[in-house]
Amino acid sequence: MDKDFMDDMDDIKEGINKFVGRFVKTIPEGEYEDLSCSGVMTFTGAVKAKKVSVSGSCKAESNLEAEEFRCSGAARVIGELVAEKVSVSGALTVEESMKVDFLSASGALKVEGKLKGNSIRVSGLLKASNVDGETVNVSGDIKCPNEVNCEEFKLDGSAKIDELHAERVVIRLCDDRNDEYGSLPVINSIECTTADIEIVKCKKLCCKDAKIGRYARIEELEYSGEVEIHKRAVVHKLTKV
Repeated sequence: MDKDFMDDMDDIKEGINKFVGRFVKTIPEGEYEDLSCSGVMTFTGAVKAKKVSVSGSCKAESNLEAEEFRCSGAARVIGELVAEKVSVSGALTVEESMKVDFLSASGALKVEGKLKGNSIRVSGLLKASNVDGETVNVSGDIKCPNEVNCEEFKLDGSAKIDELHAERVVIRLCDDRNDEYGSLPVINSIECTTADIEIVKCKKLCCKDAKIGRYARIEELEYSGEVEIHKRAVVHKLTKV
């Protein structure tokens, strides 16, 4: 290949790198007060900050810890994310686990490990391998291929969950997304103390007391207290234990 052409290509690559470098800010490992990303930012090591705000594009190559984390842009955390408060109105991916006191997700949140929090509110999309929380309130969409464990689980959106363990489960019909001929939230197994379920597709429900609504489709229901089943609900097997 012509040497002059190769030299020109090297000059072009060098120029591109210098151009991109003007807009990409790197943050080394350390402790900070406030970090704000409105362009392109990379955390090259473990970072601890009081507040992190992302309205551009941000990548954390290690663990990230903050009192408050806000994402209205696009962010990826390669390690673990630990924060007191997390707000996601953009897109956030956490490749390991996430620990938070309060979570509000109106955008898209993906946690490849376990999501653990006290108060978890989802009006957008949440994908997590496992979820542990005190209260889980979903008006958007939740996808969990393993377990959701919490004290109280409320849903009036969409769901695809393998196992749900809770003290109290409330699943309501979402007027604009679920109807008699539409999609049902799918929860393969539910174990709880009290269940108030208007709509679900479930293989097995185990509880003490249950109120089952007209759009529920349950293969097996085991209860030990009281049960009320709508005449149009479908329960294939009912057992009092």
